[in-house]
Amino acid sequence: MRNFLIVRINSNFVLRIGLASVVALGFSLRAVAQDPVPVSNPLTLARALEFARAHSPRLLASRSDVDSSADWAQSVRSKLSPRVSLNAYAISGNYGAIFGSSPTVDPVNTLLSPSGFLGDANIMVMMPLWTGGFLESQSGAARSLVGAAIADSAEVESDVALSVEVGFLRAQLADANVTASHAKVVSLEEIVRVTQSRFEVGKDIAASVSRVQADLSQAKRLERVALGEREKACLDLLASMGARLDLRPTIEFDSDPDSTLDPLANCLRLARQSRPAIKAARARLESTKFDLRAAHSATLPQVYGVAFADSATQTMNRGSAVGVTVSFPLYDAGERRAMISKSQAEKAKAEANMAQVQIEVERDVREAYIDVETAEAALASARDAVNAAQSAYDVINLRVANGKGILLELLDSLQALAQAKSDLAVARYERSNSLFRLRRLVGQSPASGGSK
Repeated sequence: MRNFLIVRINSNFVLRIGLASVVALGFSLRAVAQDPVPVSNPLTLARALEFARAHSPRLLASRSDVDSSADWAQSVRSKLSPRVSLNAYAISGNYGAIFGSSPTVDPVNTLLSPSGFLGDANIMVMMPLWTGGFLESQSGAARSLVGAAIADSAEVESDVALSVEVGFLRAQLADANVTASHAKVVSLEEIVRVTQSRFEVGKDIAASVSRVQADLSQAKRLERVALGEREKACLDLLASMGARLDLRPTIEFDSDPDSTLDPLANCLRLARQSRPAIKAARARLESTKFDLRAAHSATLPQVYGVAFADSATQTMNRGSAVGVTVSFPLYDAGERRAMISKSQAEKAKAEANMAQVQIEVERDVREAYIDVETAEAALASARDAVNAAQSAYDVINLRVANGKGILLELLDSLQALAQAKSDLAVARYERSNSLFRLRRLVGQSPASGGSK
């Protein structure tokens, strides 16, 4: 015998699905959700962002929240439409009784059964004619929450994009450190070769050879550390993207992002208009306004249209009817008054939260703008320092080669040049990081690098 899964839809339809197919589908969906996807080569920042939008678990979860909110809004909105139920009874007894339909079926049917046997089947239709705006307000509140969920998802997407951008910048910084470390090793290897040759012909002392060999050993150790940091930076980048961690893509680093800045006033105006966090707070405030209207509407009469058709084994239970029901709450021990008070408090809370979000957004934008300006100045200074250190190293290297300088000067200038290059890499990272953060805070789409 075949197994089937039976699903009831609105108590009127039955869907038969092969149980084996459902189980197989469930395992397939779990595999898709749990197994990270490999990354294609070469990996640029634009591709990393595109991959994260499609595969980031955080972003996929936020989109599920949007779908859930939309489904809930649809279920609330459906209350404005006619509701139909089909009911069937088989009753036998020696006295009359009242039976009700299943409590999960709407509209609920009540049947007065006479003595004897009664087989009965009926259909009921109920539709709201006027509820004082109660159902419309509930639907509006649910619709506003969908808007809040969409804005929350946009905020999550922005956060994910920023984490990918920062991860990419970290990988770029780590790669620059590896390049600088390797360049220092190559330079020291050449210095060791030259010093060893000079020692062999009696133009230098053994202490000089030992000193440059010690520096070379330390440089190689630091190069290995830099390689490890680059590996860890790649792991962090892949994790922020939602990608498989056992595969190492070839990263193709973009040029620095365009550093053109709008005036601070424009950034603040754009943040107020485009920041998803503000949109979400505004949508939740709108939802509380609808809830308050619904609470007031619940104190008004509720008018519904009703239609009924019945077929039964006993003649007295056959027939049809059409009517209108009007219900008015007379006394509820203060329940509706308490709901109005609660809705007013929720609205006040949402207004305060809206004001707080606006303050925090403006503060974050102003701080990020200061960080960008500071990083720009630091980057310019770091570039000047590299140029100066490179010039000093070239001069001292030439002096040492001509026998007019000492080895210690050359090693110190090489160390200064390596440090200047490292500082430049950090300054470029800080500038790009502050730019990406500012653009996220004002609600702009994630950047993918520029041509600066």
